[in-house]
This record gives sequence, structure tokens and C-alpha cells, in this order.
Amino acid sequence: MNKIKVKKKRRVLYFFYTILTSVSFILFYNTYIQYKKSPTTISTRTYPDVWNYEKKANKDNFAGIPLRADLDLWKNECKKQDGVIFLKKHKTASTTFKYITDKWLQIIGADEKKEPPQMGVMGGCFPAKFNELCWGNSQRNDPVLALNYHFRWNMDYLPKVLNKNRPKVKIFTTIREPLATLRSTNNFFNRIPNPGHCGWDCWGSPYRDLVNDRNARPSLETILDTLESSWNTTVPYGYQVSNPQCFELGMSLDKLDDFDYVATSLTRLDQQFDLVLLTEYYWEGIVLLRHMLCAEYQHIYKPNTNLKKYSKKPLDKKRTKIFERFHKADILMYNYFNASLHRKIEAYGIKRMESEKKVAQAIFTACSKNKMDCSAKKIRESASTKIVQTPKIKLSEYIELTGEHGSCLNEGHPYTNALLLHKTGNWNFFNLEKEMGKITGNCATNEILRFELDTLVPLDEEIRKKV
Repeated sequence: MNKIKVKKKRRVLYFFYTILTSVSFILFYNTYIQYKKSPTTISTRTYPDVWNYEKKANKDNFAGIPLRADLDLWKNECKKQDGVIFLKKHKTASTTFKYITDKWLQIIGADEKKEPPQMGVMGGCFPAKFNELCWGNSQRNDPVLALNYHFRWNMDYLPKVLNKNRPKVKIFTTIREPLATLRSTNNFFNRIPNPGHCGWDCWGSPYRDLVNDRNARPSLETILDTLESSWNTTVPYGYQVSNPQCFELGMSLDKLDDFDYVATSLTRLDQQFDLVLLTEYYWEGIVLLRHMLCAEYQHIYKPNTNLKKYSKKPLDKKRTKIFERFHKADILMYNYFNASLHRKIEAYGIKRMESEKKVAQAIFTACSKNKMDCSAKKIRESASTKIVQTPKIKLSEYIELTGEHGSCLNEGHPYTNALLLHKTGNWNFFNLEKEMGKITGNCATNEILRFELDTLVPLDEEIRKKV
């Protein structure tokens, strides 16, 4: 009897053990599946000490991140181009290169094919990533020949549109050493907005929000001191003070602590852009740009007229550490593309580069002294395109997209006025235009009338007449 009871107990225990093991396995498996699906999984790899990177080319990778740019472009003779795509970024010498691309497009007859910004000087639903709703006038050229305004790159959408004509329309952008970018951004955007004027940038944000004072213009040191206690990814326009360049290149702010995400993004960008110029290597960039466009140096000459002078007090050790922590993705990005640039220079030929730099400098000097014709004289007609209609953006969609990274509270900002129009049916930019003595166009009235105006209340009489 005792043996039978022991066997029964063993069977019962074994039965419960089997159930417990099965349940544990199911829970573990579900957790594992969710972990694999999670887009915000934290990387097991840590950021390298990228500041100590020597500025020279590496054939295969930087910090373990593959370098994927096509080197045949730099090894072979240049080929005639039909246009150019330039991602204009904030405070990275982008105004200079926008002028150069405008001039080049005029020379090759493609300036009439430039895609218009969606709203004012900002395009692509900035600060949201560019998507199919974000083309100006709800249409675009096919193929796209020219794009050179402020927008935010979309690694998933834009290559699908642009890559089919990549052999004849190259893509490039500019980047800058991260601390210099932060100083310049702070000097430019950290200001109190001008009342009664339309303005495309959200002046004063996020600086005033970080110190909780709408009338403040905090110093760079004060801003750095507040980051650890006040900054997070939901602060309106918070990207201005934490990894702004990675943000404009299309990376998500809430994933920049994940080294693997940033590394994968950098590899994709190295493939998607034909050239990423570093402002600290201006002449190397001019030589490579001329080759990429198959232009002459006088075609891309522009005097540098956008220089701003301001005090640049060195950061102390504590603030340097804070800066490095809140800009580690930009630091990695800058050094990665530094390696990519030097890899291209090596493919182009180091001796050839040094020789071409002297030629470029001599021609630019001659242009500055009016010793040769460096005008934007048209040399040919544009390549043909057809117009493709894109989805018409609703006012509510524009508000959702442009407000994704915090609402701008400035009176003259398009987001503020679009929100007002949506809620009240009144377009406040009319009033701003009248105060400025300009009744049409200046404050993007023409652009907003092209939206699908799905307002919550009927439109004001004045805007209804215009529609």
C-alpha cells in the first residue's frame, strides 16, 4: 500500500511539474518574441570613445559600423547630371550650399523643375519626416530633378522616390562638428520672437522651455546645466539641444541611446547619400561636389557671406561631459562620415585631391576679383519630366505631423496659425500680412489654401472668399 501511495504522489508531483514547466516555457517564449519585436530594444553595445578617432580613411568600417558608400563615383570620370537633391540642414553652412545648388540648377536649366516647399521656407512637413503628404502643391516632378530646401530626411520613403534616377540626380548634404553646431544653433534660434510677424522657425524653443521662462535668453552654459533635469524627447523642439543633426537626417530621438539603431541608420545613410560634406573640409567638399555634379569650378563659386561672429567661451569639464552625453549620437555620426569622406578622397586620389584644391582656390579667387565669368549663365535646357499628383494633405494631418515634436507657441509660426484655423476657421496670417503691409503671399496664405481645410467650424468669411 505504501509503495502505491508513493507512486501516486510521484505521479501527481510529476503532473504539476510538467504543467509548471510548460507554463514557464510559454511565458518565456512570449517574452522573447515581444523582445524580438520591440523596436526600442536597448543595444548591448556601448558607444565608443569616438572623440579620439584619427581623421583618416578606413577601408571597411568605423567603430565597427560598415562604410557602404559606392566608391566607383569617385574613381571614374564624371557623368552629366540632370539635377541635384540637397538636404538643407540648420547651421551647417547649408545656406552657402543652397546658393551653390540654386546657381547650378539655373546653369543646367533645371531651376524651373525645383520642388516648392510646402509652407514658407520649410518643406516636407518639417520637423516631421518627409512623406508622400509633404510635397508642395500636392504634386511633384517625375523624376524629381531638384530639391534644395529645409526638410527632414526619411530613410524609408525618400529613397523609393529618388533612387530610380540616382545616376543622373545625385543626393548630398552637409554636417558640422557637433559642438560648433550647438553653439551656432543656440546663437541663431535662442531669441525672443518678433511679435506681429510670421516666422518659420520656432524662435526661442526649446531654450525658454528648459528654464521655464518665456522671456529668457539663457546662455549656452545655463542650457547645458538644465539638460539633465529638464530635457526629454517630448520637450518642444528639444532636438535643437540634443543630437540635432541625427534628427534632421531622419533618426528618431527616442532611439538615439541605442547604438545598434544609430549604427544601422548611419550605414543606410552612407548608401542613400552620394556625398556628405563636412564644413571643416570645405575645399575637399568643393572638389568632390564639382566632380559629382560634373560641373566647372566657376559654376559652383559663391563668396561666403553668411559668417556670424559671437563669443565662444570654452566649456569646463563638467559641461563638456554633459554635452558629450546629450550629443553622443551626433558625435558618432560626425566621425563616421568623417571616415566616409576620407574613404571617398582616397578613392578619388589623394595627390589628385591636393592638386584640384589648388585649382579650385585659384578659380574662386579669380571669381571674387571678377577676373573671369562666374555667373549663372544657362548652358542647356532641362531634362524632361512629367507631373505626378500626390495626396492632398488635410489641415488636421499637417497639424499632427508638424506638432509631433512639440507645439510651437509663437504667434507667427505656421503650426500655431494652422491650429488656430482648424479650431476657429480664421487664418491669423491675414492679420500679420496686413500689419506688415503685404496682403498676399508673405505669410504662406497661398500655401495653406491648397490644403484640404477640414476645420472644426465653418471658415471665416474672408478666407472662404479666397478659397
